[in-house]
Amino acid sequence: MHFEIPQYRLVLGEVLSVGNDTITLFNKYNLPNDGLATKLNNLKSAIIPLTDAFSNEKSSQLSKTIALADQRRDKAINGIKAIATSYFVNHFNEATKSQADLLLRAIAKYGDNIADLNYQLESETLRNLLEDFETDPKLSAAIAALFLTEWVVELKAANIAFTDIYMQRNEEIADKKIDVSTKLARKDFAASYKLLLKHLDSMHTLAPTQPQQKLIDELTILHGTFARLIQARNKKDDNSSPAE
Repeated sequence: MHFEIPQYRLVLGEVLSVGNDTITLFNKYNLPNDGLATKLNNLKSAIIPLTDAFSNEKSSQLSKTIALADQRRDKAINGIKAIATSYFVNHFNEATKSQADLLLRAIAKYGDNIADLNYQLESETLRNLLEDFETDPKLSAAIAALFLTEWVVELKAANIAFTDIYMQRNEEIADKKIDVSTKLARKDFAASYKLLLKHLDSMHTLAPTQPQQKLIDELTILHGTFARLIQARNKKDDNSSPAE
């Protein structure tokens, strides 16, 4: 089990997303182990000063713009889903209802409520969904049949706009000097995080159970998302570096 994430490549908000999502997953499975519970509580304590530091960052004007950009894409994906649902429930033509059902199933593959995902996960989820829309002929036909083409164009534009603004904010934060207390808090968080996952790994090695495996599988998906985020950031940095 390999869960190393180079957290120094994540901005504070992303570190919090990793931590909070991880805590949510551990709470979901609630594995009965005193040592694990202690380390989970340590992680919860370690995340508090980071949450406080992040509240100061959110005062940024770009942070307010990000919230509006997120609302725009939320409205687009929720609108597509609502219209498709209306066709499926109310339309008199069975062929049209089948098109709506196909589209709803494609969206449901990514979860019950995409708009409730954190910023990074929603961005990636929407990119994957839009790729499905564009590459699957049956989905493209369903979108056309339900007159949702303009909605899909808006969803794509909104997600791109959000990503651009989000990256601007990350650059703004990176340009600011991080105070010593926040640096120490991040180190404390990283240490608590590593100990928690190491304990889970030991439990699974000594006495594996199905709930442990399910938790590990979901953690793997979560970490893969942030690993791809870092990979994309590294690629962007390489492309922006001056040629020698």
